[in-house]
Amino acid sequence: MNIIEKILQDFAKVIINKMETITSDWKTPWIAAKNRTPKNIKGNPYNGVNFFMLSIVCDLMDYKIPVFMTFNQAK
Repeated sequence: MNIIEKILQDFAKVIINKMETITSDWKTPWIAAKNRTPKNIKGNPYNGVNFFMLSIVCDLMDYKIPVFMTFNQAK
């Protein structure tokens, strides 16, 4: 399995996990609006699929501070 397939597989797992938590109330948004816009360590908000994926992760994991960094930035 190459890296792209691994990323897509992980993304699918997160989406399926989120779908399983949805109740019969389809009016509720997928992502809880808790003022948790995912940002990188420099404070720039993510966009596109990164925004969607990280928003779901923040919601599922109940992160209080939605700031992310790469491994190299953490080093």
